[in-house]
Amino acid sequence: MSSDSEKVNIGFEVPKRERAQWQDHADELNMSYSEYYRSMIRAGQREFGLADETPTDDTQNDDLEARIRDQLSPDQPVQFDDLVDAIVGDLEDEIEDVLMNLDEATYRPRSGGYVLER
Repeated sequence: MSSDSEKVNIGFEVPKRERAQWQDHADELNMSYSEYYRSMIRAGQREFGLADETPTDDTQNDDLEARIRDQLSPDQPVQFDDLVDAIVGDLEDEIEDVLMNLDEATYRPRSGGYVLER
C-alpha cells in the first residue's frame, strides 16, 4: 500500500451527548460511524473551501468498501444479489434525504421529475 492511500487512525474528543447524537444519526442514515465522521469532516472542508467538491475515486471506493463491510458478517453468508439490493437501497434512501433537504431541487409532477431551481 502506498503512503498516499495508507489509512491511519485519528482521534478527537467530543462531549458524550454529542457523540451519542452522531451515532444515532449515523444509524438513521445506515452509515458506519467512521463513514459518518468522514462525511462530516468532508462537508466541513467544503464549507471552509479547504477541499475539492468532488471526491476522489479512492474516497468513493472507501465509502463503498465501508458499506459492503457493514452488510457482511463472519457468521452469516450474504448472497451477491442481496448485497447489491442492500447497497442500492441505502443509496436510494440517501438520494431521497438529499433531495428533501436540497432547497434548490423541486419536484415537478407535470414535468415528470426533479429540476434545479435557478
